[in-house]
Amino acid sequence: MKKGKGFLTVIGVLIVLGIIGGMLNDKNTEKEAQKNLATQSEETSVSKSNETTEENKDIVKSGQHKVGQDIKAGEYKVFSENNSVAYIESSKDSTGNMDSIIFNDNIQNTSYIIVNDGNYLKLTGCYAIPVEKAKKFEGDKIISGMYKVGVDIPGGEYKVISDGNASYFEVNTKPHDINAIVTNENFSDSRFITVSDGQYLKLSNCTAEKVK
Repeated sequence: MKKGKGFLTVIGVLIVLGIIGGMLNDKNTEKEAQKNLATQSEETSVSKSNETTEENKDIVKSGQHKVGQDIKAGEYKVFSENNSVAYIESSKDSTGNMDSIIFNDNIQNTSYIIVNDGNYLKLTGCYAIPVEKAKKFEGDKIISGMYKVGVDIPGGEYKVISDGNASYFEVNTKPHDINAIVTNENFSDSRFITVSDGQYLKLSNCTAEKVK
């Protein structure tokens, strides 16, 4: 287990990087976010117009939100706008002090977060959807982002391949919690990892393919 390697630099560096991400306008973000909402059950009798209204309420847009007041506590899937690099931050208060940060990260494409009542959630260049309402990963290529094992990808062995830049992978049991890291590593070639249902796989500047 290589717990913590390459991980502790996040808070000190990313808080600065987090302010530089560009954001789409509300209409484009809304349109993009609708595509990442899970398909509604055909059993519902609600009209399409009402469905859209309800779905919009599930989209937590860029900005700062107080958990328990603006949004509900729980687990969310985060999508970067236009698949660009985005920034997320959870803090325990609104002082803006570094020691109030619970976690922060620059994300690529997708991530998962868990927030509790009283926390403050900051999203820059991204939006969040409650995990039970979010669309599952359906692509053929597992690229940079975070994936929930058993939901987005199946458990098992994967080969992780660097794209030639500084690459990083992480397996954890709770997203953005250093104490929940099972294994992680900075690398520049390839690695094999095994993941289980309920874990999360984070990839940065690399891809993964299932070992047959």
